[in-house]
Amino acid sequence: MRRAYAICEKELNLFLRSSSCLIFFGTFLGVIIFNFFWIEQFFSRNIMDVRPLFESMPLYLIFLSSAITMKMWTEERRSGTIELLLTSSTANFWLIIGKFFACTFVSSIAIATTIIVPLLLSFIGHLDWFVILCGYLASVLVGMSYIAFGLWASILFKRQITSLLFSLTVLASFYAVGVDSINTLLGQAGSYLAMISPLTHFTSISRGVIDIADLLYYLIFTIVFLQITFIALNKSQYRFAKLKWRQKIFAESNQIGFLIVLNLLASFAITSSLAFFRFDLTEDKYYSLSDASRNYIKKANRPILVRGYFSEVTHPLLAPLVPRIEDLLEEYKIIGDGKVIVEFFDPINFPELEREANEKYSINPTPFQFADRYQASVVNSYFNLLIKIENQYEVLSFEDLIQVKAMSEDDISVYLRNPEYDISKAIRNVIERHQSSKNIAELVDKPIMVTGYFSEDASLPNQLKDLKMRMIDFFLNKSKDDDKKYEFKIIDPGKEDESFKQELFSRYGYQPLIYDPTNPSRVWFYLSASVGDKHVDIPLSLKMIDKDIDRIVDEVLKKRLNIGQKTIGLITGSNMDSELNSLSSQFFQLRSRLEESYLISELDNSSSTVEDAVDVLLLVAPKKLSSDMIFAIDQFLMKGGGVIIFTAPFDISSEDDNLSIIPYESGLKNWLLHNGIEIKEALVLDKKNSAFPVPVDRDLGGYTIRETRLIDYPFFVDIRQDVLESSQDINQGLDQATITWASPIIISGTNTEDDSRFFLSSSNQSWISKSKSIQPDFQKYPDSGFDTQIKKEPSNMGVIVSGPFKSYFNKLPEQDRRDLEKKIASDDKKILLSSNLNPHLTIISSNNFVSDPVVNLLSSSIGSRYTKSLDLIENLIDWNLTDIDLLKIRGRNQFVETLPSLSIDSMIYVEFATYGLGLLLVFLIWFIARIFYDRKFSKNILGLSEPSKEKIGE
Repeated sequence: MRRAYAICEKELNLFLRSSSCLIFFGTFLGVIIFNFFWIEQFFSRNIMDVRPLFESMPLYLIFLSSAITMKMWTEERRSGTIELLLTSSTANFWLIIGKFFACTFVSSIAIATTIIVPLLLSFIGHLDWFVILCGYLASVLVGMSYIAFGLWASILFKRQITSLLFSLTVLASFYAVGVDSINTLLGQAGSYLAMISPLTHFTSISRGVIDIADLLYYLIFTIVFLQITFIALNKSQYRFAKLKWRQKIFAESNQIGFLIVLNLLASFAITSSLAFFRFDLTEDKYYSLSDASRNYIKKANRPILVRGYFSEVTHPLLAPLVPRIEDLLEEYKIIGDGKVIVEFFDPINFPELEREANEKYSINPTPFQFADRYQASVVNSYFNLLIKIENQYEVLSFEDLIQVKAMSEDDISVYLRNPEYDISKAIRNVIERHQSSKNIAELVDKPIMVTGYFSEDASLPNQLKDLKMRMIDFFLNKSKDDDKKYEFKIIDPGKEDESFKQELFSRYGYQPLIYDPTNPSRVWFYLSASVGDKHVDIPLSLKMIDKDIDRIVDEVLKKRLNIGQKTIGLITGSNMDSELNSLSSQFFQLRSRLEESYLISELDNSSSTVEDAVDVLLLVAPKKLSSDMIFAIDQFLMKGGGVIIFTAPFDISSEDDNLSIIPYESGLKNWLLHNGIEIKEALVLDKKNSAFPVPVDRDLGGYTIRETRLIDYPFFVDIRQDVLESSQDINQGLDQATITWASPIIISGTNTEDDSRFFLSSSNQSWISKSKSIQPDFQKYPDSGFDTQIKKEPSNMGVIVSGPFKSYFNKLPEQDRRDLEKKIASDDKKILLSSNLNPHLTIISSNNFVSDPVVNLLSSSIGSRYTKSLDLIENLIDWNLTDIDLLKIRGRNQFVETLPSLSIDSMIYVEFATYGLGLLLVFLIWFIARIFYDRKFSKNILGLSEPSKEKIGE
């Protein structure tokens, strides 16, 4: 080891004491800084990171490493010292290691000089230093691998220029196969060639993700070429060895060396396909996809294509977002383990793909208008993502991916809203639509067991006897056609003992029923299906035909197994002759948001039943519901379905630009009271509130004018994280919610008090008012416009009551209930008087907090699109569907931190200060190294005379 150290110190002395060192480091640093500010256009990117500093580092290190290593062995040949070194007692291994560490040290110093760039930029904004350190680690590793190759190139040729050109050519080829555009042109072979490119592994580490496979790549690459250099050096030494036994030793040593190289290459082939021990060192864990995203990908039984359509020339505010999306999608590709195929391209360069995007997926370029210092222009560019599984797909445009914050016409910020949530949600939607288009038998691995619990034919009415025979024939044929997927059996519970009947009731709620009101005898008539331990009851009807049986079995099993796209039953007041001037008359944004992820089943006031396909029932500002509709809601809850209701005793009218309270009758008051929920006829006000543009009258000395003023509006209750975090499972991802013109909710009844939970509450600075005035009166109350001298206490505005529930229609007079039973019996249905499962009833006491006018008003007040209320609804729906994966990623931090506002003069100052301080740093390094080695030389610690070289060879 001492001899390797001596070799290393000799090479460093020769390089660092020479004036060429100053030129060498200065040129490299100048090129890097120029590339950073001019070619990569750091200030134009408008993103606060130093990623451009490292993106081109592997390319420039090719020139740096080749220049350092080109004379390592050729100079020894030229000066005649190669024979002295090879015939000395110093092992070839130590000669190579000494030169390798000397070159690596020089390369690392050159890389380290660029630290001046992030140091200066840290004074103008926040930088993620863990990412920067990873960038330097990746750069040093690339430099080491290049130097190992350069040492081999140096020993192959006698002339330095030949060694330099060979090293540049081969290393550039290694680099090129890792470039995306070249990789795409090479097709399938390109993906394999990319694995041997240092650029591929550099990219992952430089963005802050440490993968052991990437580290092993550089270790193996370096060792392989050092070993090849060792073999080449042995061949040169073989010529100087005159004794046969020494020649034999060199030959055997080379054979062992070749075996080592082959084993290392085999190790690389194995480890390159593995993704293990990945560490995301970024400050906000940008590249660590959540378990939720992994879970969605696991559900896919077909490959998922994720294709990015991004134009190279786009709006300056959108350009910084593209690399972030590309990085994130690379993580999807990695965790997909072959299930996720990721592609990126500029459609302008691929006419056939552009035509397919336009015609098949309706992806078209968007015109963006912007102005720079010299001109205003319009650019038509693509900024779209396509997520596709077979024939099912979803397209995300820039409007789906970004958030715009406009403080003024000249102060606009654009950032990614929550890309992981948007992409994972789209993947979930496509998977569910794909599964919905398939038969249940194609989607499950286990057999489907269908069991009929039927009484014997003699005790069944003729209609049921006929239905029984049709179902037996249908399922027997089904099981014969595919005995591996379907199994069918019939059980007559009447012939079983009491313990069996008791188990049927306790597990499934099955008990003998009266189907014919004229015949009091009870019969068993149930059909169930199960996959593994998942059981589901199949609803029966006398009118069922074979096609209906197949469809219903498919639907109910998919629902039970949580497979396929979910259906939301939607009732809104806008469908029930709501007043046009009412704020709860429009819910187009809500409907549009729901249609992105779910199937929508619109229900009207004449409905007396809810379709079996409906998974969750959503009532938004329902108005004057009929008794039939209330019965349908009640029975849906009894069957175990989740019900979400937004309702309050009041709505707001905006007629003639005047805000006023209008009474609002939902028809649900008595039904809610039966379930222990009372909504008070009052409104909640809170000192913690959101701003609202309100028309205000201003007195000008006898003349009054009306103007719109943005004020703190206590009827817009602003609920923040300190209150929301008490129920994280529902409010996950929500840091804020604004509930408008809400009424207080009170829970009554022993059962509901025990099984209820409040998830939306005002602060302890809130109060309740029964006043009909909702416009501020600044003449009477100058401070806030409202009377705040009232007792303050929190109010509940959102509650979830969990079952079991008793049917509201269980309390009907006997005659009314019989009439209802007859009506239902005519439709082959039965009244459920209690819920066997534990469904959830969710109430938010506001009619309008998700209406279009209110959402638009909140958006205008914050200068950005307000989506928190719509996010809350999606949370509630997903929670009722027990699909809480999306809740876990809905509130992740943003991916982009833009540059602070800088003047042109400040930008110029920063750039030239970087040049000046960088060159000063290079001079200091050279000056300190020269003084250090001059002192060592004067003490004769490391000599450069022939005797000292003899000492090296001892």
